[in-house]
Amino acid sequence: MTIDTIDENRIKIDLTDDEIYLLFGGYEKIDYSNEQSKRTLNLLFKKAVPSDEFPLDCRKLLIEVKPISGGCSIYVTKIYKDKPRRYKRVNIKRNYILSFSSSENMITGVCELNRNILCENVKSELYKFSDNYCVIINTNTNIDDALTHIKEYCSDIYKSDIIASKVAEYGVAICSEKAIQKIGETFKTT
Repeated sequence: MTIDTIDENRIKIDLTDDEIYLLFGGYEKIDYSNEQSKRTLNLLFKKAVPSDEFPLDCRKLLIEVKPISGGCSIYVTKIYKDKPRRYKRVNIKRNYILSFSSSENMITGVCELNRNILCENVKSELYKFSDNYCVIINTNTNIDDALTHIKEYCSDIYKSDIIASKVAEYGVAICSEKAIQKIGETFKTT
């Protein structure tokens, strides 16, 4: 964790991915409306920020959380006005690439995904890339927990926009929309 003073009314706290997971349980769980997250943020400010360097002599604090490579930055700004500007939480689109070495593993893994993730928030595509089948999942929610059991079927899991673009550009499209839902419904086992 590093703390930088931007000016007398604003500081920046950088956290690594490990620190985010340790403190909050993941980036998506940093939400001031959540009581656990609120307590953690308050303790973080009290322990990490000396009161003589950044006295809380204002009416309100504006807390902004932005992702950075390998973690996030938390910006804390003192607000002296009665009515601060309203900000909204920005959701981040994530690309997950699941690489399967055989069609059998791909079908079994995708059927498991279809049962375990909320498909209405997920866009998915299926490509043949080199000798592998690649499923690109685009979502604004964290599905890491849903992907833990899929590792037994797929050879690699990537979280990269660059790899997703490479697969989409150089791979052969087999199913260009709702691949998880279509394959999952087609090969559904009762």
